Amino acid sequence: MHSERPTETHNSGVPLLPPGETNLVLIGMPGCGKTTLGMLAAEKLGRPFLSLDSAVAERFGPIEEIIKTKGEEHFRDLESSAVLACADLKGFVIATGGGAVLRPGNMETLRKNSIFIWVKRPLSLLDTEGRPLSKGPGALEKLREIRYPVYSFWADACVDNGSSTEEALSALISAFCELTKPSRSPLAH
Repeated sequence: MHSERPTETHNSGVPLLPPGETNLVLIGMPGCGKTTLGMLAAEKLGRPFLSLDSAVAERFGPIEEIIKTKGEEHFRDLESSAVLACADLKGFVIATGGGAVLRPGNMETLRKNSIFIWVKRPLSLLDTEGRPLSKGPGALEKLREIRYPVYSFWADACVDNGSSTEEALSALISAFCELTKPSRSPLAH
């Protein structure tokens, strides 16, 4: 298991915050394990955890129902509201919804105090239960085609979640700790 740095990333790079205040934000395809890894990472790092999908669902009802009755665009509006609500959080582990990256404003809002780690998982291993945008012939391939370049653009590092959760968690924590080392921060000088 390893983490890697994508070849094309967002120019702003690592935020200029003390390591304990920098959020760890997980991005990636629906069902890739962002919530599971996020909860485990939060526990290991002694940080609070927030799932943006859960925040939306707790306030407005099941995401599948929102998309079914009001459409994806309405859901994206609710998701953007959840992002804005957590804009000033510091020291959290945050699991985004798989499509949160589709609105640059979401990512710019989170970027000011966060490291983005892309959780990658083979399409054949993605959990599609309760994920209406991931269902149907060719749906995952279409999502991958649209989203992979966006994930790559924003990610500070990538972690493979194709085998064991323990290995992915270890790689995730190592990548985050490396990216938030005081010696990497201009504030440390």
